[in-house]
Amino acid sequence: MEHPLRTLLYFDRSLSTQVNIPNIDFGVIDVPHGGTKLMQYKGVEYTVVQMAGGTGWKWEVRFADGKSKSGVTPESRASAIKLAEFEIDRVVKDRK
Repeated sequence: MEHPLRTLLYFDRSLSTQVNIPNIDFGVIDVPHGGTKLMQYKGVEYTVVQMAGGTGWKWEVRFADGKSKSGVTPESRASAIKLAEFEIDRVVKDRK
């Protein structure tokens, strides 16, 4: 079976943010329920998942106070990660 990230490259090879790094996790921890992987940035957990049909990527940030923020991008997984981390930076800065 082909790695799921490889299929992303067939949609638009012109996007420079597309990355194909199989079998490498950067700050990713396994979650026993649901198979979703949580990532952490500045101590805040977030997820990035591909939407059905390869139509885009959804990101969701969960803050310690129970609040969450989410969004969608049609671009790439890398774009969704950048957007999630930008939102974390924005909220962390506002709370100081």
